[in-house]
Amino acid sequence: MRDSTPQALSDGPRASCAAPLPPPPAHSDPTSSRLTPTLALPAAVESEFEKYMPHFRPFLCLGLNNYEEHQVCAVAVGVVGDICRALEVKVLPYCEEILQLLLRNLQNPALNRNVKPPILSCFGDIALAVGGNFEAYLQVTMSMLEQAGMTAMDVSNPDLVDYLGQLREGIFEAYTGVLQGLRADNKGPKFTPYLQGAMRLLHQVALPPARGADCRMRWDHGPARAPTRWPSRAATTMCRTTSAAPPSASSETSR
Repeated sequence: MRDSTPQALSDGPRASCAAPLPPPPAHSDPTSSRLTPTLALPAAVESEFEKYMPHFRPFLCLGLNNYEEHQVCAVAVGVVGDICRALEVKVLPYCEEILQLLLRNLQNPALNRNVKPPILSCFGDIALAVGGNFEAYLQVTMSMLEQAGMTAMDVSNPDLVDYLGQLREGIFEAYTGVLQGLRADNKGPKFTPYLQGAMRLLHQVALPPARGADCRMRWDHGPARAPTRWPSRAATTMCRTTSAAPPSASSETSR
């Protein structure tokens, strides 16, 4: 039986469990060059990774905090999914800190906006791993998903339409993971207060495109930059929903 009470995140050892890496090229950033291969460890070790997690945690947090190098941050977000699939409920002691970093990134306007859809999807990975224990984080994560679902874009800009499709894809993957995780521990009814937000998004997706819609956002997506790829998640087939229809009218709310 799983413990329904979230555990506090205790500080673990700060030493690295990885072997020393060779010096980076002179033209590259040392932190980025050393961090990226280190973040590949969970996928390689899989279920045996639990004993290394206290040592690995500082590297993961460093990657999630590195919003200035969005490629590194995107890799770290993908690694969170790898860790959840490897450790399952054993990732619970680290959930609070990881979720705080993910939520902070979603609200950071300086982070490349293309990293944010997979962050939303990552909520589903965490919920699938910890099951009913995710109830403790429902209010804050569902609030963020609802805000993201209210995003409206100018349909005359193909880049923004493509981004909106990626954003909605991440939201639906998060909803799916949360529902499955809660149902696994017979806590599906806990999702009832958030059904309205999910159904509102489904309604928006079903509406036909509205020309000339304003580009207004409920939360900061960061500067527009060239599209980037993020690490694919092994448990989910990523399908870009570029044909997803934007809402007929934009919504504007205060921060």
